[in-house]
Amino acid sequence: DMDNEIALRPYVYEADEKGIYARWRGSALAFPILDAHISPSDNQTLCVLHRGDSFIMTNKNTTNRRLMCYRWNGFGFSGFNDSIQYRECREYYDFEWK
Repeated sequence: DMDNEIALRPYVYEADEKGIYARWRGSALAFPILDAHISPSDNQTLCVLHRGDSFIMTNKNTTNRRLMCYRWNGFGFSGFNDSIQYRECREYYDFEWK
């Protein structure tokens, strides 16, 4: 309801022998999400392909894209800048900077 956007929103759960526990429930991170995947080399890193607009100024027809890396901080995700992780994310999405 906050952004009037129907979109992918990550939810994080913990599972053990006693059950499943919600640890963090959804946001759109920084911008509308097109796709996301967990880094194969670091399971604390989330590579996210965002639309090029924002929730403040939406433009669902934009062809611009943003690629961002996020790290799990124990409750949610924090953006971070790591050249190795960004290279891995760029290769996964075949993303080229414009």
